Amino acid sequence: AITAYHFGNGTNEMVLIGGTHGSYSANTSALANEFISYLGADESLVPADMRVTVIPTVNPDGLAAGGTTGRFNTNNVDLNRNFDCDWASTSMWRDQEVSGGPAAFSEPEAQANRDYVSEINAVGAIVWFAAEGKVYPSACGGTPSNASVELAATYATAAGYPAEATFDAYAITGDMVNWMAGEGIPSISVLLSNHQSAEWSKNQAGIE
Repeated sequence: AITAYHFGNGTNEMVLIGGTHGSYSANTSALANEFISYLGADESLVPADMRVTVIPTVNPDGLAAGGTTGRFNTNNVDLNRNFDCDWASTSMWRDQEVSGGPAAFSEPEAQANRDYVSEINAVGAIVWFAAEGKVYPSACGGTPSNASVELAATYATAAGYPAEATFDAYAITGDMVNWMAGEGIPSISVLLSNHQSAEWSKNQAGIE
């Protein structure tokens, strides 16, 4: 099961996502679960016109697998290469070739994310990855929108992470956050500093 937790009753929905890379970045799921507890304890933290949805683990099978291999789903696909933005069947992770799946949205986890995001009035998305300690705005096939850049800058300043204009360490295809940006949703990737710490206080400040 991929579970979404909802807080607030407003029509403008902000989506917070962790666990795309399973046990390889288990701290992102841990961070998302901390937000579930935090917002669940005091739902008045959510502005009246907003709804906050937290999806702590996009890749539950990868999280259960443990170790570096848990970065991928049961089909050995990197879910963050399976979305319909510059999709390719093979992509890169650092200097390693990884599978983007036989087609965009071939994987049930990516389909579930796509279907949920497509149904709601999403005003923004924040997706946690590991590990670099930076924040990036996202775009599909062009320059990030002003809204994505502003969201990245606001989050980075509050959390104390550097904000970068683009991720250019290596080429990425089929990225989830870029796909959401291409759908008109201001979206950012927040890369935690390591694979161990949820960096709660930093990300609490960013979300607030």
